[in-house]
Amino acid sequence: MGAIAYSQLLKCKQNINELSNLVNYGNLENKTYMFLFSKAFPSFTLKSGDNYATGETPGYEQVEKLMEQHNIRKALHVNDIKYEVFNSQTQRQFISDLFVSTKSKLAVLLDNYKVLIFTGDFDGLITSPMVEAALMTTNWSLQEQYNISPRSHWSEVYKTKGFYTKTGQFCRVVVHGAGHQVPHDQPESTLEMMINFVQHGCILNKMGSTNTGRVFVVFQGFRWVYITLNIAYIIKYSTAGVGNGIFF
Repeated sequence: MGAIAYSQLLKCKQNINELSNLVNYGNLENKTYMFLFSKAFPSFTLKSGDNYATGETPGYEQVEKLMEQHNIRKALHVNDIKYEVFNSQTQRQFISDLFVSTKSKLAVLLDNYKVLIFTGDFDGLITSPMVEAALMTTNWSLQEQYNISPRSHWSEVYKTKGFYTKTGQFCRVVVHGAGHQVPHDQPESTLEMMINFVQHGCILNKMGSTNTGRVFVVFQGFRWVYITLNIAYIIKYSTAGVGNGIFF
């Protein structure tokens, strides 16, 4: 996206090689996420890695208030466990998973379930080209068809909302004007995207058709997520996370 210089890119590649050696021959137990993050990514001149267009880093105060509500806690069966946006103990337990590929598991989901993967085009942390590089090398039954599929323009009254591709049951969306925290930057587009995915399988167009079935939503960061076992039954809630995740 032009945010780093070539010299920074070379340094980043060197750091990645060092991390690979650390994974293969070293010990990650005493390494923090921030250590790994700082090694993998060069120092940006941007104000925020969340959205390089606005420089804003969304707060999680409203998420904390929501997750501490009695009805939410009861639905999640968490008893007296305090909600934390970031849990350092959990991070330490799963830090080595950052270097474990899950593309084979993603392939199973793509072949058997409705899947939505979306990113913001202003995301400076998990960029759309990074996600595409992973998707185009994921070995699933419609990989070749996806790799040559064109992007459709998602717009309304001369306003670009993003771009999307639908291949089989897989819906891939790039939300325009959004950084890492897509619902924070483009709440209306996010809500429309989620409803269209649950009810129609992807962004609705004039020739759209309705699909039913079990749904997986793949996301990164703070997302409004809709989960359904049947299109007639929808659960709406807010969640926060770091990195990528899959909800069923």
